[in-house]
Amino acid sequence: MINLKSCIILLLGVVLSTYLPAQKKNQTQTLSIWVNGNCGMCQERIQEAALNTPGVKAATWVIETRILTVKVQEEKFRESELHHNIAAIGHDTEKEKAPDSVYEKLHACCLYDRTLSPPIIDSTFVRGRILEADNQPLTGASVYWLGTNTGVITDEQGQFEIEKSPQTSALVVSYIGFKTDTIDVKEGYDLDIILSGSVTLNEVEVRYRRKSTELSFFAPIQVQLISEKELLKAACCNLSESFETTPSVDVAFTDAVTVTRQIQLLGLSGPNIQLTRENMPDVRGLSALYGMNYTAGPWMEGIQLSMGAGSVVNGFEAIAGQIN
Repeated sequence: MINLKSCIILLLGVVLSTYLPAQKKNQTQTLSIWVNGNCGMCQERIQEAALNTPGVKAATWVIETRILTVKVQEEKFRESELHHNIAAIGHDTEKEKAPDSVYEKLHACCLYDRTLSPPIIDSTFVRGRILEADNQPLTGASVYWLGTNTGVITDEQGQFEIEKSPQTSALVVSYIGFKTDTIDVKEGYDLDIILSGSVTLNEVEVRYRRKSTELSFFAPIQVQLISEKELLKAACCNLSESFETTPSVDVAFTDAVTVTRQIQLLGLSGPNIQLTRENMPDVRGLSALYGMNYTAGPWMEGIQLSMGAGSVVNGFEAIAGQIN
């Protein structure tokens, strides 16, 4: 009788054994070698020869440094083949010299100085760059050996140089806002490490319907905000009658003959209340008896009301409160 659990485990093992090697084949690395040359024509020739080498995905040769940087697929790439292909077109590399007959057929401006020797590279250090997805350098990224206290910070070009560790070959790269990555460092490779962005949450839109009357939490004193919605509840031709739905303010008749009204706060009226418009004194003195009758309530955008002794910046009337 076949054990179903054993069959499932065996099937998973077969799938992983075929997937992991395939994944390894797709891994790419960056390699830098020295290639002698002079000009832009040399650059095109060297890069073309590098791209014709199996396993090379990208190639860049810098005239000033004479350094050829290639991105290679490890499974298909052979470094010796890269040196041979470049030497075959007439350019000396750090490991193979071009045939004299091919070198002599190069254009006059391409006849480089063959006495030059490749720079001595200190193999005790690991060098590379830290980039984001669009190949922009990451300045200030942390690069350190896994399980050690040895680390460096990338410069403004995203480049770093760190001494090799005898304890481990796992290099950890971290940067705020990006996923931390761990690289297995191999001999002869300059690293171009691209960090992927961290998980980005979708935006959240918060909507709030303002009340017709609410309190300000920003003012140093308690200020009641009366919006035009509150005034429209009792919309009338003048502001004095628009306060009928506001419990904080009393509007009382002061003269039955002229039917004038006055604002009352905390039991005090008229001269004890400061009335301002756009924070400028508006209704003062004798005009407090009739001033509210000449102000259209529906035209108001809002009113700020404070009860109790107010500021004397705009006047001395704010004993019982201030209405702006």
